[in-house]
Amino acid sequence: MFESLRGHFFSTLRNRVSQGDIKLSVPPFLCFFVLYLTPNLFFSPLVNKSQSSPESTFWYICPYRTDNQQKNNYHNPERTTQMAKEKEASNLFDYTEDSIKSLDWKEHIRLRPGMYIGKLGDGSSPDDGIYVLVKEVMDNCIDEYTMGHGKTVELTIEGKTVSIRDYGRGIPLGKVVDVVSKINTGAKYDSKAFQKSVGLNGVGTKAVNALSQYFKVTAIREGKEKTAEFEKGFLIKEHKEAKTGEQNGTLVNFIPDETVFKNFKFLPEFLENQIWNYCFLNAGLKILFNGKSFVSKNGLLDLLQRKTNEDEIRYPIIHLTGDDI
Repeated sequence: MFESLRGHFFSTLRNRVSQGDIKLSVPPFLCFFVLYLTPNLFFSPLVNKSQSSPESTFWYICPYRTDNQQKNNYHNPERTTQMAKEKEASNLFDYTEDSIKSLDWKEHIRLRPGMYIGKLGDGSSPDDGIYVLVKEVMDNCIDEYTMGHGKTVELTIEGKTVSIRDYGRGIPLGKVVDVVSKINTGAKYDSKAFQKSVGLNGVGTKAVNALSQYFKVTAIREGKEKTAEFEKGFLIKEHKEAKTGEQNGTLVNFIPDETVFKNFKFLPEFLENQIWNYCFLNAGLKILFNGKSFVSKNGLLDLLQRKTNEDEIRYPIIHLTGDDI
């Protein structure tokens, strides 16, 4: 019914205007609005699109618009959905306050591990990330030795589980959690506790913690111990201080996260080469790797003798020792 009335109304209106029976006293653009847009607003929603046709709609008055265009713009839900998606896509490149994010320390390490440990890898290369994790913990043990505390470091790897024990001073019990889980926290920002150290940024063990599916640290000092356990950087259990008969030092156990290091495997030859470098640079340090002892009495002299052929070098090796050379 609406279709017939609308067609008859606008057909009659067009004829009366063209014959001069009706004189328009409104500007042309307003006439355009009335003839072109108003019918669509009031009539189009009431007409079943399956019954509409160019002959019976107001598009007969405006022949340069087709019924298909009308359907595409007003009666096509797919087109409406597409337009909404296009608008949403255009917003993807908007740079607003909502674009700025602040990440927690462990979120940032896990999102950008390359900034902290270099490449990830699976252990098939000596510079893969799993060996860097071992190095970060070992460096703390070396720092203790350099400061004259603890001459032995024990490194044990069983399958994918790493255990590192030094016999230095041990982390202060009240700061065990902070030292391994608060970024830029450490005792190496001045020269009081560590006059010489490998790490200076307070990041190393935090990276190991965040990139491990399980991480456990135990500090032992003066007959007491404190333990904290983590998963992917999240503290899952903080133990109370307890009495112990163990020797002072720090024990760290961790399992690298297999979702980060895909199908990883530790290769002993890479670890042994890394251990020898520690021993050459720290004469007298003893490192036990899975029960095997590594020690260098003369440090760099042992390195040069090991890497060169005495019969082929032109000049003898010069080796100097001192407290601070």
